[in-house]
Amino acid sequence: MNALNKKYKLFIVISLVLLVVGMTIFGIFGFNQAIDFKKGYEVRVSIDNNVGNAKSVLEDATESYFDAKGIVSAEYAFQKMDDGKTLVYKFREKISATESDIETYVQNKLDTDVKNNGVAVGAGVVEVDAFYGEVLGNDYFEVGWLLLALGIGVVITYVYALIMEKLSGATATVGASLLASLLFVAVMGITRIPAYPFVGYGIALAAVLAAALSIATVGRCKEELKNSASAKLNTWQIADKVMKYEGKKYLFTVVAVLIAAVALVAFIVPYLIIAAGQMAIAGLCACFAAYFGAPLVWAAIKGSKKKKA
Repeated sequence: MNALNKKYKLFIVISLVLLVVGMTIFGIFGFNQAIDFKKGYEVRVSIDNNVGNAKSVLEDATESYFDAKGIVSAEYAFQKMDDGKTLVYKFREKISATESDIETYVQNKLDTDVKNNGVAVGAGVVEVDAFYGEVLGNDYFEVGWLLLALGIGVVITYVYALIMEKLSGATATVGASLLASLLFVAVMGITRIPAYPFVGYGIALAAVLAAALSIATVGRCKEELKNSASAKLNTWQIADKVMKYEGKKYLFTVVAVLIAAVALVAFIVPYLIIAAGQMAIAGLCACFAAYFGAPLVWAAIKGSKKKKA
């Protein structure tokens, strides 16, 4: 009982520290955002026609211009549009660049090659707001529906667990699922990993994985309770026993999630790296909440019911 009591206290302390610190940071600063989802500055450089090697000269000349200004690639996000004829550079801070300077510099580079004669360069430097465009609006719309679906899923999970595992199992399952979601938000606030466009899926993954693991764990608790009737073990002892049995399963789950996250990082694509970070956080929060939370809540509720009986 002493060993389980230490686990219980450690679980409470870690959970409270993460929630208090994480939610405080989140309350003050909100989620950190990728450059596409926060206020910044955008530079667009384009050509009106693709002749010769105009597209490659356009990209080389623009980056050469940034180098001359002391702007390194780590300071901006880069993407191509219109089959490479338009280059978009997104900055977090205002830069010392004007449309006329960019146009003149790149145009001179193009004009030095006769293959690119007649190609005109256009440039635009604009400030963009955090809520511009349809992309972000659609993202909030999708997240809203995702969270609604998650809420419905929690209710369904509770009803299912209530039928299969009774009140103690249902409460333990839903409690672990909700705790995993809250911990995910808190850890996102602490780590400052960019949130959108995947944060809704991260919350859902944490909740669903925690619920699935918890249902299996409280089911094991229920079985152990039946099998341990002759040994007269109390619910806390049973919870401790189940946690020891289930340790390898949870370790395997953590390793599997981390391997999947590393696999995404290997693509070296910025948004996949963000998704990998959120996947790792969701998996760790789900395993932590389910491994410690589910059996301990089950033991507390089941034990109190036995005392009343």
